[in-house]
Amino acid sequence: MAVGRSRRARRGLLLAGMLALLVGLGGCGRFFAFDPGTLMAPPTATADQQAIYRLLQNDGADISFVYPKSGRYRSAITMQDFTGDGQQDAIGFYVPDSTTGGVEVQFLVQEDGVWGTAASFRNTALQVDRVYFTDLTGDGAQDVVIGWGSTGATGRTAAAAAYVYRDGTVLEYALGNYGEMVVSDFDSDGLSEIFTIDMSVPAQEEDGPPTPARARIYAFQQDRLG
Repeated sequence: MAVGRSRRARRGLLLAGMLALLVGLGGCGRFFAFDPGTLMAPPTATADQQAIYRLLQNDGADISFVYPKSGRYRSAITMQDFTGDGQQDAIGFYVPDSTTGGVEVQFLVQEDGVWGTAASFRNTALQVDRVYFTDLTGDGAQDVVIGWGSTGATGRTAAAAAYVYRDGTVLEYALGNYGEMVVSDFDSDGLSEIFTIDMSVPAQEEDGPPTPARARIYAFQQDRLG
């Protein structure tokens, strides 16, 4: 009988521990009951998401969303304040159709509750390597750095570009090829810099020289990024 009571006591403690864990996961001491049917239902799009999708779709055209392959931001549509006005903007990556090729990025802003396109850029790359949001210019806005293409072992197939919002539009700064890229405030001046490494490439011809590896740091100065 003592053994039976001991087992029941341990079982009770185990159940109590599991209940405490579930309550903790619920947050704020609340216990949530899950309906298996709702777990399989798709999320309901907000009005903002629907408006953004319609803009990307461009009057009902077929598009295929493109997702960055690495880095922190891997969504086809990402919300960030790249205008610096204190409210969320959006960028979206997609292939507009099957005939022209390349990936397009669209910069979307909201004015008086209405979404519109500030700028869009088409790149010949077939994928997006990574995306950074950071202040390059010191205006407090989240400028955008995009790595286009792939950093695989096939050679120089990735290229970096920075995008800065100015006077209602977006300016593009092409930064060249890279094999690896890091964006950080390297000199502690409050602004971010872009550091890229370009891998060495063997000679393309029998008697030709190889292309050496190169490292670069890009910093924004006097409306130039170099």
